[in-house]
Amino acid sequence: MLKAVGLSIFVVGDEQGYVTRAVGFAATPERLAPLRQAIPTMIRNSRVFDMQSYIRNIQRIYRAVWRRWCGGQSGGGVDNSHHTGV
Repeated sequence: MLKAVGLSIFVVGDEQGYVTRAVGFAATPERLAPLRQAIPTMIRNSRVFDMQSYIRNIQRIYRAVWRRWCGGQSGGGVDNSHHTGV
């Protein structure tokens, strides 16, 4: 989710990476000030909050499930590869 919002700077691979990153930010709080201002806009503009795409994808999935059900097939196995990851 952090990557989707544009905050991959906070993504680490393990506990030690987390500690190192947290200590680094704590030691240089001036690095966080611009991020604090930018984060609300970054979130609003991210695909995570792109509700129109999310709704379109959910509707597409529902239609596919409905068509399968109407055709006598189960709804399982619907291709949702176009899902936005939300």
